[in-house]
Amino acid sequence: MQRILLATAVLLAALRADACTAPAAQSSRRPLHGPWRWISSTGGITGIRMDPASEGFSAIFYFQRDGTVDIYRDDRRQDRLILDAVPKTTANAPPSLRLHYAHPLSIFPFDPGIDHQTARLAATDTLLLIDPCCDRYTHTLARIE
Repeated sequence: MQRILLATAVLLAALRADACTAPAAQSSRRPLHGPWRWISSTGGITGIRMDPASEGFSAIFYFQRDGTVDIYRDDRRQDRLILDAVPKTTANAPPSLRLHYAHPLSIFPFDPGIDHQTARLAATDTLLLIDPCCDRYTHTLARIE
């Protein structure tokens, strides 16, 4: 539990960090900023699992310090979204961020129309993007070193 709280505190601090912070200090905190590779998605009405091999494409989410996220499909930028991140606290759940996108994500054809998600660090190198409400998906991303 302490590791999750620490990881979430790092995530929150990184998103709110001043852009003038020294690069060495930023990298030691392992912030959300930077590239994350899509590993898999699970959920939907039937609880299915998709991954790059089953879907025939790779995806990278690159969280920028300027409040945008660049989304790449097969190494080509598909979208740039303006991102608003708000801390989210829920009883009996690990701390997380609520991500609001300026327009819906278009990267996952099996998951259309998502304009907000919950972001939670499962580990320092694993990010979960969780769709809202019922019968939606949890997308697992791994940090690209």
